[in-house]
Amino acid sequence: MAVTTVHLNDSDLVEDLMERLRDSGCDVARIDPHTVAIRSGWPLEDDAAFYELDGFLRAFEALHPGARATRG
Repeated sequence: MAVTTVHLNDSDLVEDLMERLRDSGCDVARIDPHTVAIRSGWPLEDDAAFYELDGFLRAFEALHPGARATRG
């Protein structure tokens, strides 16, 4: 998967999101207080990796009521 960005509405949750993505095998870098750049570590084709990331973000939102993660 190419590098994609994710914007999180709550900057206090960015470190938690980054840690969870790293634990899942992704390379992650914070690029501003609300945004991270992600390269998937999942061994999937690009489209499948994006679906996997979207599912991961929905699960993260479910764990953090009020959090909104938007893939760029």
